[in-house]
Amino acid sequence: MKRVRKLALALAAILVLMCLLTGCQDQSGASKESDEEKKTEQTESSSSVDQKVDGDGESQKAPTSMELYKGFLAGEVPVYFDRVDFSYYAYEKDEDILCFEKNKGYTLKEFIGRVQELDNVDEYYSVYVDDVWYAFIDCGRDGEPELVVSIFNAGDAWNVGSYEYVIKNFDGKLQACHRNSEAYRGQECMNNDFGVIYEAWYGGLGYYVAYSMLDANCEYHFLYSTDYENMSGACTSSEALNNAIFAIQNREEDETLFESIDLVSYRFQEYEEGEDPNQVYFFTYEYYDYDSDDGRGECPAELKALVEEAFQTAGVKIYSSEELKARTESLLSDAGFTKSEINDWDRALDWTVMERAEFWPGKVSTVKTTAEFLGAIEDNALILLEPGTYDVTKWLVDEGGMEKTPYMEFGDYAGENPKGVLYSGWEEDSWEVAINDVWNLTIASADSKNPARIVCDCSHALVLNFEKCEFLKLENLILGHEVEPGSCSGDVVGLFHCNYPRVEGCDLYGCGAHGMDVEHCSNVNLTDCVIHDCTYGCLYVVDSDYVSVNTTRFEDCQEFDMFAAIDSYLYFSECSFKNLRGNMVYVGGDSFVSFWECQYDAQALQGIQSSKGYGDSIIVY
Repeated sequence: MKRVRKLALALAAILVLMCLLTGCQDQSGASKESDEEKKTEQTESSSSVDQKVDGDGESQKAPTSMELYKGFLAGEVPVYFDRVDFSYYAYEKDEDILCFEKNKGYTLKEFIGRVQELDNVDEYYSVYVDDVWYAFIDCGRDGEPELVVSIFNAGDAWNVGSYEYVIKNFDGKLQACHRNSEAYRGQECMNNDFGVIYEAWYGGLGYYVAYSMLDANCEYHFLYSTDYENMSGACTSSEALNNAIFAIQNREEDETLFESIDLVSYRFQEYEEGEDPNQVYFFTYEYYDYDSDDGRGECPAELKALVEEAFQTAGVKIYSSEELKARTESLLSDAGFTKSEINDWDRALDWTVMERAEFWPGKVSTVKTTAEFLGAIEDNALILLEPGTYDVTKWLVDEGGMEKTPYMEFGDYAGENPKGVLYSGWEEDSWEVAINDVWNLTIASADSKNPARIVCDCSHALVLNFEKCEFLKLENLILGHEVEPGSCSGDVVGLFHCNYPRVEGCDLYGCGAHGMDVEHCSNVNLTDCVIHDCTYGCLYVVDSDYVSVNTTRFEDCQEFDMFAAIDSYLYFSECSFKNLRGNMVYVGGDSFVSFWECQYDAQALQGIQSSKGYGDSIIVY
């Protein structure tokens, strides 16, 4: 199917659509206005629409579209969902769930929060908004801009991915007009600045739309669509073609004869004047030689004859790729697209990433003290730590933290204790903070170039201990123990019963026993970090599924197993290992550890090789 998709992409590039036909001609086929006529009309339109009267009877100039868009991005101007029925976007969960209400304005944060809420109605899956981008386009190339807001969700839902909402100014009111999606069940890609949706596929490439676009009113059009079928089980939209294929199959002894043939049907819609778009089909076929290096090959003459006989019997013309490309280019040219626009159809949009504090749908706190930091912890919270040192032990012991938080006996499962910030310990040198049962919490440095330090003065305690948290993120932080090296048995960061925790751009140092202790977790991600100067090892992973470590440095750790995986799956990608003085890898139970394109000093490489007595449990790529 990937090769079929490549064909469709190539053809898609051909087809750019008559969609834009709408931007260049009206529905009656009238030709485009001259530049002077267009300028005059725009001037008259703006003069009649852009003037408002204030309370004193004096006219005021209405805000421009760009001013409204910037107001929306600043959280001051709402967007409405009156023009398009967006309710069906929630169909996978519950038909009774409204997506966006009519006649209700949503600020940026309310809008983002609603998207996040919709993707969390399924009790089996959870997602959170990870990034928001925006760009400006010109649908229909009429000189009037539109705003595209791209929302990227992360998590474990079926439809996790990005959504692109097109927002347009209609008479001083922002309206959401279209939504693209790049998710499990389908994909659309907004690629260039004149409103083109370069490609769209649905149902595992079973249905493909090419050269789709939005006209000046943000109405959706596309040049053609395709259906992909395997000829050995053909079920096309053409009954005559199906009957012809099945007749050939029934007379052949070799039932596998058609397995290497894929049918591709093309439907040119909206722009075939005088023809019914639901009845006009253009077919081609592709043959794959799966024994060749690139999967392509010359279709055997006997098979080619049978295939073409099926088409001829059904009265369907076979178009070659070249013929389809020429047809598409001709239609696009007739629609008013220039050669350079057709050739540059998939050029990249100029996206701008938003700061999380600007769109974060929950609480955003910028803090300067440990008390403010720990007091800001709650569900859906973004906590930005100003440069400085945040001593959790000092807060617990000297600043009354123990009096402010519920107590948890050492060894207790936090899930049985109150939600939020707890403290535990069995002696004076083991008091630690435990953060329990919090959803979508991000703790980050306010200044990534001057990261905040979170430290612990108790040698037997974890610096930060997270239990039963979901969608936790630690970003651009320095975390470690402020005690004499060698006297420590507490890990730096502990993750217990957590789902989708991420640690990015952090510096984790000893003398903690391990940089991270990961137990009973799933989908753990450690990226662009450094773990160093720990006295027992680097990572200790128990009963955890899919722990991914990327572009991270491990340096100057010692003593026991540098990496222990017990009933867990641990993957290293593009990491480096230097001056690690201990057994390199320990694998216990049902575990798997892999190293892909990593760098090692001689000691680390020798340590991995000597650990490979575990058989296939350790693999180096």
